[in-house]
Amino acid sequence: MFNFNSFVKSSAFYSLGILGSKAVLFAIVPFLSFYLEESQLGQYDLILVSITFLTPLITIQISDGVYRFLLKEKKETAKTEIVSTALVIVVLCYVVFAITAWTINLWLDYVYFYEFIFLQLSSCLYVFAQQLFRGLKNNKWYGIMGALNTVLILVLTVLFIAVLKLGVQGLLISLFITQVITITLALLFSNISLSLSLYSFNKKEAKRLISYSWPLLPNALSWWLIDLGNRYIILLFLNEQYNGVYAIAARYAGIVAIVNTVFILIWQDYVISSNKNTSNFSLSNSFNRFMIFEISLIIVISTLSKTIVQFTTASAYHEAGNYLSLLFFSTGLAAFCAFLGAVYLKQKKTKGIFVTTIIGAAVNLVFSVLFIKHIELYAVAIGSSLGFLTTLLLRLRHFRVQIEYKKLLILLVSFCVILTVQFIYYTTLISFILFIITSAIFLVVNKKALRILIRT
Repeated sequence: MFNFNSFVKSSAFYSLGILGSKAVLFAIVPFLSFYLEESQLGQYDLILVSITFLTPLITIQISDGVYRFLLKEKKETAKTEIVSTALVIVVLCYVVFAITAWTINLWLDYVYFYEFIFLQLSSCLYVFAQQLFRGLKNNKWYGIMGALNTVLILVLTVLFIAVLKLGVQGLLISLFITQVITITLALLFSNISLSLSLYSFNKKEAKRLISYSWPLLPNALSWWLIDLGNRYIILLFLNEQYNGVYAIAARYAGIVAIVNTVFILIWQDYVISSNKNTSNFSLSNSFNRFMIFEISLIIVISTLSKTIVQFTTASAYHEAGNYLSLLFFSTGLAAFCAFLGAVYLKQKKTKGIFVTTIIGAAVNLVFSVLFIKHIELYAVAIGSSLGFLTTLLLRLRHFRVQIEYKKLLILLVSFCVILTVQFIYYTTLISFILFIITSAIFLVVNKKALRILIRT
C-alpha cells in the first residue's frame, strides 16, 4: 500500500523545485500587470506557453526516459551512457527545430524570434537537468535549482522591466539568463560523478530511450495541448487583449498546479520505483485521498478568486476573476489525469495515455470553438474542464478505480455553491467569510495528512 508518511516527507525538495518553475511565474503576474498592456501580456504568455508545449515535443520527452532508466540503473558506466546518449539526442533534435524555425521565420519575420529560439534551447536543457537530478535520486539539487531559479527570475524581472523598461523582450532575455546561470551552477557544484562524452553515445541505448519516451508525449502535453490550444483559439476568434486577461486567470490557477506537481512527482517516483504492482484497492485508496485533498483545496481558494485578482492586478485585468474558479477546477482535473497517468507509465501502457489525452483535447477544442463567440472566455474555461473530465473518466474506467461518491458529491455541491456566490452575491466580506468556513472544513477533512506534515 502507498506509504503516505513517506509521500509527505519527500515533498520538501520537490516543493523547492516547483517554486522555481511555477510559483515565481504566479508571483510576478500582479507586478507585470502594472507594466504591460493586455496585448503585451498576452504576447508574453503565448510565448511562454508555446515554449512549454514545444519543449517535450522537440526533445521527444527524452528527459523522462533518462529519469526512468537512471532510477533503476546501478552501474556508473551505464548511467554515463544513458545521459550522454540522451543529451546527444536532445541537441540534435533542437538543431533540427532551430533550422526549421529559422526557415519559417524568413517569411514570418517574428519580432521576438531570436529571444524565443534561445529561450527554447535553455528550457530544453533546464528540463533535462532537472530530470537528470531526479533520476540520480539527488532531490536536494533538484530543489536547489528551483530555489535559485526563483531568486534570479524575481531579480532580473525587476531589472529588465522596472529599471531598463525593455518590455516583453526584457522578460524573455531575463528568463534565458536565469536558466543558463541555474543550469551552470547546478552542474558545477552538485558533484555529479558522470563523465559525459560523445564516445559514450550508444545507438542501441538511443533506440531504447526513444522507444520509451516518445509515447509519453501525450501525457506530458495533455495540459499544455489544451492550454496552448485555448490561447490560439482566443487569438483567432477574439484578440490579444482577451489573451492578456485569460493569461492572468491562467497564471493564478498555477496556485493549484504548484501543489499538484509536487504530489504528482512524488507519486510518480513511488509508482515507478516500486517493485510491486499497484493493486486496485491501493490505487483507489490513494486516488480518493488525493481527490478529497485537491477538491477541498480548490473550494477554499475559489472563495477568494475574485478578491485576489481585484487586489493584486491593474483594473484592466479584474475581469480575470470571473474565470478563475473554473480554471482552478480544470487544473484539479488535470492533476487527477496525471495521477492515473503514472500507473500507465508503470505498466508501460503508453497507448492508453495517448488515446485518452487526444479524446479529451478534441472535446475541449470542439466545445471552445462552438461557444467562444457566444460566451467568450467562459467557453475556453468550461471547455478545458470538459476536456480533462473526459480524459479522467476514460482512465478511471480503465483502472476500475472505486470512487467514494458520497464524499465527492458533497465536495462538488460545495464547489457549485461557491461558484454561485461568486457570480451572484459577491462582496469582499462574503468572500472572506466563506474562506474562513471552507478553511475550517479543509482542516477537518484533511486532518490526517496535515498531522503527518506538521510532525515532519
